[in-house]
Amino acid sequence: MKQTIIFSTILILTLALTGCGGGKSNNSNTQTGSSNYTCNGGGEVKHGYQLPPCPDPVKNDETLLGIDSNNNGVRDDVEIWIYNTYDTYIPCVEQEVNVTVDNGDIVRAFKDVCETS
Repeated sequence: MKQTIIFSTILILTLALTGCGGGKSNNSNTQTGSSNYTCNGGGEVKHGYQLPPCPDPVKNDETLLGIDSNNNGVRDDVEIWIYNTYDTYIPCVEQEVNVTVDNGDIVRAFKDVCETS
C-alpha cells in the first residue's frame, strides 16, 4: 500500500513537471495568455445568435475561466472565436423514421437531415 502511494505521487509529480516544462523556460518566444488573439465581432448577431461583447483582455486573462457574460459556460473570447472560425450555417430538419428493435417491435425515432453543399 505504501509503495503504491509513493509510486502514484512520483508519477503525478513527473507528469505535472513534464506538462509545464518543469518551470524552466529559456524560450524568449513563449506567449502567455490570449495576447495572440484579437477579438473581432463581439456583440454581433450571427445566424440568429447574439454573440457576447468582446471582453477586456486584461480582466479576461486574470483567471482560466475568463469572462463569461452570458453564463453559458464558455469564455466569451472563445465563444466569439468559435462563431467566427466556423461561420458556415447548415440548416437541418428532423425527419421521422421507423426503427425495428431486437424484439421485432417498430418504434418511431427522429434523425437530423442536413443540407449538403
